[in-house]
Amino acid sequence: MSSVPVNLTPVQIAVIDAIVSLFESNSPARYDAVARSASDAGGLSYGKHQAALAGGSLFRMISAYCNAPGALQAAALKPYLPRMEAADRTLDKDDALVAILKTAAADPVMQDVQDTYFYDHYMTPALTEAAKLGFQTALGCAIVYDSFIQGSWSTGANIKGKTIAVAGEPTAENEKTWVAAYLQTRRAWLASRGADLARSVYRIDALNGLVTSGQWDLEMPLALQLTGYSFTLTAWDLNAHLFPDPVFRVDPERFGVVKARHAIMPEGRDRHVQQLLSILGLLDSKTGVDGRFGTGSANVFKAFQLSCNTPQTGIVDPEGYLLLCDAVRRVQASAPAKGTAGTEVADLRPLPEPASSTRSRQYSMAAGATATAAGATVVGSNYFAPKDVTGDTTTAPSTAAAPPATVAAPTPPTTSQQTSPAPSAPPAPAPAPTPVKAAPVTASTVTASAAPDWDDTARDLLPWVAVALLIATLVLITLARRRAY
Repeated sequence: MSSVPVNLTPVQIAVIDAIVSLFESNSPARYDAVARSASDAGGLSYGKHQAALAGGSLFRMISAYCNAPGALQAAALKPYLPRMEAADRTLDKDDALVAILKTAAADPVMQDVQDTYFYDHYMTPALTEAAKLGFQTALGCAIVYDSFIQGSWSTGANIKGKTIAVAGEPTAENEKTWVAAYLQTRRAWLASRGADLARSVYRIDALNGLVTSGQWDLEMPLALQLTGYSFTLTAWDLNAHLFPDPVFRVDPERFGVVKARHAIMPEGRDRHVQQLLSILGLLDSKTGVDGRFGTGSANVFKAFQLSCNTPQTGIVDPEGYLLLCDAVRRVQASAPAKGTAGTEVADLRPLPEPASSTRSRQYSMAAGATATAAGATVVGSNYFAPKDVTGDTTTAPSTAAAPPATVAAPTPPTTSQQTSPAPSAPPAPAPAPTPVKAAPVTASTVTASAAPDWDDTARDLLPWVAVALLIATLVLITLARRRAY
């Protein structure tokens, strides 16, 4: 992909991409989206940002796919290329072609081709244009990119020129006021066109909402008002490779709030919470993880809150998310993955950049302490590097001073260790593995003994206490009935 001279982070560019995907296909990245409205001058359009038949975009993108190595549907799509190049509008009603396009969308090669095509042909020119104008905000760049995708920036409608006539030339100094004037001009033009263009004013209203609320940096969670529903864009709607930890992607203070609602579209953050609950065995991983956090998911989280002796609100706020993350860490620490040779190996994922907030530091210390209590050798929290809770940046005691655990032979990484880097060469055949010996615990390795988890013990005994009370009650009732006779 091309590089452009704009001061945006990869995450901000991904957020811009996801916003426009929501406008075009009601999803942050729906590669199989197809539109073929008879009133649409562009004709059949396909992909997460809708490459159109009439403009030649569909032909160029499908050609790139057919020429890509390993394209699974290349043979089925090649016969359509001449008709696509000729912008044959009879393809709008070709159900066989639509079926092939939808099948091809599941091919990782097609997804890579779409990402590259839209970035090179639309994102790069849009960000280059924004840089020339001096735009410095992510939202300003998003508005330019959305215009390039819909085709109303400088060609055809020339909304840019119409705005310059009213608000003057855009510059770095007047970016925010100029962008607001541009959106007003663009909305009025779309509303005057009728049919599909008039209905697309919802995307202008959503962008105006971000301008009004001051979301110039596109910081997530980002609430977007779409046609008839709202969508909250979060880190879990983006590609996992953008984040140091693909599971715990943000500082909990920036998690936001998840609560029961009637969801029109699945959302990544909702699915993330459901996945964490499924790891704890509270939610079925096949039927309960659907990206829609409704009353059922809220009731499951209430049960989790009850086990933590916290108010049962069913609302996952940052505090509740901290508890959920800590519980997952304990489960992962107490149940290490199995190696390919049957030897138990620790699941130690790479450490990302340390978080700076006090709550994050507290979570890091708590996660490490609970994992130690569960019997794991802790090198640090998988997400947050431990720091002093008081706010000092003193380095936490390293576990390097502890005697290393003795292992008979190295164990190759397993498929469960997906975030661990692969070795450069396969290891030599190892003799039969022996059980891992735990490192001796001394005063130099542990500063304080872990107290027994009395809450867990009480919860384990509670069912037996209830059974005993039930039996005692039945005995008393029986004796009372005998006396009555």
